[in-house]
Amino acid sequence: MKVEKKDKYIIVRIEDNIVNNNVDRFEKTLIEIIENEKKDVILDFNSIDYLSSVALSVITMTIETISSQDNELIIINGNDRIAMLFRVTKLDCIVKILKNEVELLEYIN
Repeated sequence: MKVEKKDKYIIVRIEDNIVNNNVDRFEKTLIEIIENEKKDVILDFNSIDYLSSVALSVITMTIETISSQDNELIIINGNDRIAMLFRVTKLDCIVKILKNEVELLEYIN
């Protein structure tokens, strides 16, 4: 997991599928960002194709916390499987999902 700090937002580049053996690290990273940065958080799913149910729970809690700070959680580079997972769980109704960084830059600016 790589964290890139930008002026207006933070990008978290997820490098491995988020499953039970690494979900704690994922959650800890997001909590640290939320507590210390107070910016929009971008989750880049370019390198993954699977999220566990626990990872979805962490994302849901993150959305709630970030929203209460008047910031936003945005997903980029999710594949079809990830997009379907967000549709089935209705998370696509409460989180912005963009195809790539070009769309992200258009949306942010």
